[in-house]
Amino acid sequence: MGSCFVLLPYFTFHLFLLLLFTHFTSYTFSLCNYHDSFALLQFKNLLLVNGTSSQHDIWPSYSSFSMKTDSWKNNTDCCEWDGVTYDTVLDHVIGLDLSCNNLKGELHLNISATIFQLKHLQRLNLAFNDFFGSSVHDDISDLVNLTHLNLSNTGIIGNIPSTISHLSKLVSLDLSSNWYMEQKLKLDPFTWKKLIHNATNLSELHLNSVDMSSIRENSLSLLKNLSSSLVSLSLGNTSLQGNLASDILSLPNLQELDLSSNEDLIGKLPMFNWSTPLRYLDLSLTFFSGEIPYSIGQLKSLNQLSLKACDLDGLVPQSLWNLTQLTHLDISFN
Repeated sequence: MGSCFVLLPYFTFHLFLLLLFTHFTSYTFSLCNYHDSFALLQFKNLLLVNGTSSQHDIWPSYSSFSMKTDSWKNNTDCCEWDGVTYDTVLDHVIGLDLSCNNLKGELHLNISATIFQLKHLQRLNLAFNDFFGSSVHDDISDLVNLTHLNLSNTGIIGNIPSTISHLSKLVSLDLSSNWYMEQKLKLDPFTWKKLIHNATNLSELHLNSVDMSSIRENSLSLLKNLSSSLVSLSLGNTSLQGNLASDILSLPNLQELDLSSNEDLIGKLPMFNWSTPLRYLDLSLTFFSGEIPYSIGQLKSLNQLSLKACDLDGLVPQSLWNLTQLTHLDISFN
């Protein structure tokens, strides 16, 4: 009986220590650091204020769009916030996905700077929001750890800054615009050259409806520098012109290629050794000429092929029927 009175205080003391330790470790390892949390809250608050006065609706407010930032609140764990990926080892936010989030407003420097504070960010996706009239700021280069950047269909216009080439770890870049937008993003030869030379790990490059009218064939040939990495290339409706070297269509790892709606882009289909893993090829509304070569039958993985409204002539080769994976074929208006 006496031993119980001796053990009880001992047990109570250790239970207290256990609860204290559990609370301490939970607080230390569950909550994200204050710096990243504060930057995200600043971004939310500044953007929503500006969003109330937006005069251009490039995307309607569909009810299916989620407001991920509703979960972003003071004194809550940003590790649990929607759209936020947190690395507990690095103790930093490494991913931010706010695509299709009904965000509106101009991404002026004060707002963009809140994102630029997230120095460990590896993935940033702001696609399908309404930032009409905004531009890509030079300080995008601060996010040197970015591997995936998606600013597509956001109404962003103006010159793409050359500092984007500092993002040398990029694997995926999507700056595509809406096809009907009168004002567009513009890419000059200097920025294009620096980007291709520095971002040598690019696997996906999507620039649909970006104004690339100043990019000539010599600059386009730089794509061969990405021959070991490039898997998906979309340059549709970019006002490209000049002669495209046929070996761009033969890059060894290329699976998706879209050069459609570039009416001044001249080229010919590869005549020999066209055994690439292409699954999607769209050259419609370009000025590709000559015959459809027999070598097209080597594209065994091809399931979508559009050569509509080019300047092709001659016979359709029998080898086309070797493409047993085809689900879509359009060679009309040639």
